[in-house]
Amino acid sequence: MSRVSKTAARSPASPWRPGRRVFVSLLLLFHLTAVFTAPFTFATSSGPGTASPFAIRAMNALRAYIDAAYLNHGYFFFAPNPGPSHLMRARLEFEDGRGAEEVIFPDARRQRPRLLYHRHFMLSESLNSRYAPPVPPPEIVGDREQMDAWREARRQYELLRDSYRRHLRTVYDASRVDLFRVEHRQPTPFEFEQGLRLDDPRLYRDLPDDMAVEPAEVLP
Repeated sequence: MSRVSKTAARSPASPWRPGRRVFVSLLLLFHLTAVFTAPFTFATSSGPGTASPFAIRAMNALRAYIDAAYLNHGYFFFAPNPGPSHLMRARLEFEDGRGAEEVIFPDARRQRPRLLYHRHFMLSESLNSRYAPPVPPPEIVGDREQMDAWREARRQYELLRDSYRRHLRTVYDASRVDLFRVEHRQPTPFEFEQGLRLDDPRLYRDLPDDMAVEPAEVLP
């Protein structure tokens, strides 16, 4: 028996016919293309509608599948240069004589397992990402298109914020809920070397609804 025939004899026959293998290979190629397209579009963009023309065409062609498979995540959230995280601080007031209470979301000590904590974290980040100031920036006053965009952004933010308030009033049986966004920045390398803990209270600051976001102060 020749060497070729011996090798063929040792190789088990594939249970899939050639046509099925080609079909599955094409499906895998399609899926991998969709997985690549979403972050590629994000990486080549500097703002809405500014991605590379090739990325935009690919994204438009695959958008239905990408959205259905939830492949369009918040890319670059953790790398390469993650920014501060955002929490929600709720002040609860009651009509039955109880004193006011404050709760923080997310709270790793209260939201367990970790997946539940992550869900609350995404809720707080969603609120912050949709924030629009209560008054329009001076530079857009007089520009009808930008003013319309600001009004819509503010409306969407208020709808989301008020839905959180209603839910907290129901869950805690509160008569009033004030909701604040909280920024939690990372310590600088110098602060970390000096022993500043990641949960140091000085790394947190409230972002009230009427407060402009300013550069973070470096602690001495």
